[in-house]
Amino acid sequence: MKNKKLTNDPECNTHQVSALPFMRRKGWRKRDVQKALKILATIPRAEHEAINTLFTGHYVFRGVTGVEILHNLSQYTPAQRAHIFTLAASREEAEYDLAYTLAAQKWFGPDPQSEIADDLIYGLEQLRQDLTTWWKDYPDEPWSAELEAIDQDLATIQDRCRSMAQRAEEAHQETMAQQIEAFQSKAGEAEAQP
Repeated sequence: MKNKKLTNDPECNTHQVSALPFMRRKGWRKRDVQKALKILATIPRAEHEAINTLFTGHYVFRGVTGVEILHNLSQYTPAQRAHIFTLAASREEAEYDLAYTLAAQKWFGPDPQSEIADDLIYGLEQLRQDLTTWWKDYPDEPWSAELEAIDQDLATIQDRCRSMAQRAEEAHQETMAQQIEAFQSKAGEAEAQP
């Protein structure tokens, strides 16, 4: 995205714009706040509360990152910013993560469901290792065959979890691609309007 020139919004100027609550957090230096205030002066005041919601939702942004995100927001159309703010206000983690991805212009990461599945797969692997140790250390016990059968059952469950994790991640990637495409089309719609 090319940088557009920052111009002050008529209803804001740097003397009227005051620091938003997220700028008072640890990691915001005075120079970060000053840069942020200059950028905020280019964004309509009516959007400032939504910007604060974006910054205070789930993550704490240091000043440098916050200034970068504010700069990105200032480059977007009002429709694009509104879309980001709507996502940021959601209680759905995936939607908030998408808002951050769009605002920061950085890919956020894997789907939370695939991460949960990965944790489950890892836990099953640990359990299987314990079973294998028991089974191999005591191969002549009457329950050794049962331990082996349990291990095979856990392997089947682990494979099912891998399959679900892959499907969840694929669905997440598809949703993210659709959301990014919709977001980018909002810029095109705004440019097409006289």
